[in-house]
Amino acid sequence: METGLVLGGASLAVVIIVVIQALKKLGLQIKFVPVLALILGVIGGVLAALTSDVTMVVGIVGGLLAGASASGLYDNISVPFRKESISTQGEFRGDLHS
Repeated sequence: METGLVLGGASLAVVIIVVIQALKKLGLQIKFVPVLALILGVIGGVLAALTSDVTMVVGIVGGLLAGASASGLYDNISVPFRKESISTQGEFRGDLHS
């Protein structure tokens, strides 16, 4: 079962990245990317819990972790504090920010 959770979480992270990239092309502002990734992760975790033998708590925590990894949570937290990560247009550069 642990292998299924890891593969499911990794798959969910990829799906979140694809959805966010599509939304960015439609005009999603970069500042909403981390929060949206976490929300999508929780939704995915809840759906996983409802359709499998995973408990709701495990699904939600797994979804949060998938959303955090998809958005590059560490990069998003540390970017404002690094001057070299900000372009001349004021846009952040990072995993989902290109």
